[in-house]
Amino acid sequence: ELGAGQTPAAPLAPAAATSELVEATSALGEGPSALRSWTELARMVRTYRYGVMEAHLYPFPWGAANAVYHVGTLGLAIIGWLIWLRTKWRSFALLFTGAYASMLLVAPVWAGRYVWLVHPVLAMGLVSGLSWAVGFLRPGVSPGRRAFVGGLLISGLVAGATWSAAARSLAARPPDADAWRSIGSALQSEDPRARVASNRPRKLTWYSGVPAMGVVPRRPGVWLAEMERLGVSHVVIDTSVADRWLPGIRDSLATYPEYFPRLRSIDVLVVHGVRQPEGSPTP
Repeated sequence: ELGAGQTPAAPLAPAAATSELVEATSALGEGPSALRSWTELARMVRTYRYGVMEAHLYPFPWGAANAVYHVGTLGLAIIGWLIWLRTKWRSFALLFTGAYASMLLVAPVWAGRYVWLVHPVLAMGLVSGLSWAVGFLRPGVSPGRRAFVGGLLISGLVAGATWSAAARSLAARPPDADAWRSIGSALQSEDPRARVASNRPRKLTWYSGVPAMGVVPRRPGVWLAEMERLGVSHVVIDTSVADRWLPGIRDSLATYPEYFPRLRSIDVLVVHGVRQPEGSPTP
């Protein structure tokens, strides 16, 4: 914890980086910050909601049971954070978490995995809330015993989440595995050194062995310049998933069809080539 007169230098670093993120977003022509509309704010909250819930695990094999469980754990965690904030408000963990959360709010991109950095703080809120609940139900229980009971409950949750994950086979193939494999084989036969971008890069690489990078589309002109800078030769799009990137990708492909010719499609997967003619537009 910080003593009187001490300044938390490290937590200020993420907050200082916020201005750089805002400037970078403005340079891409996307406005002064990532919070450009209520729609994007809603998408951000929905994305980070799942990241927060992952800190409390999914101990049951049923979705409805996990939903009810998360409602209860979130309530206990909020109580735990309030108690922690009241007693440990100058702790490094809380100051860092606040600064990091403020940085995420203005970052031009977001994903649930960005919350992983503060998972220990999120889990600690649940432990503190459980300790409070035990004390509330049994006022005579000492703080040490309350912590012990909370630890037992957390251990049970970890065991349940481990069992639930083990019940699902990692060897089972999804229905589109053959389509991804066929796309990868075609790309490798045409150009063994193809540089591929996709809205599902991990699936493409996992099932076909073709290295792939993700795509974060901006305005069509900006995206075209980015494909050129990265040396991308093909774009593989999974049209079956309505993710937040797909409309922007389709907009770019429709704006410059001569630069992104459609080469082939297998099932819901579509392959586009990437061409950069002389005199191509600059963003």
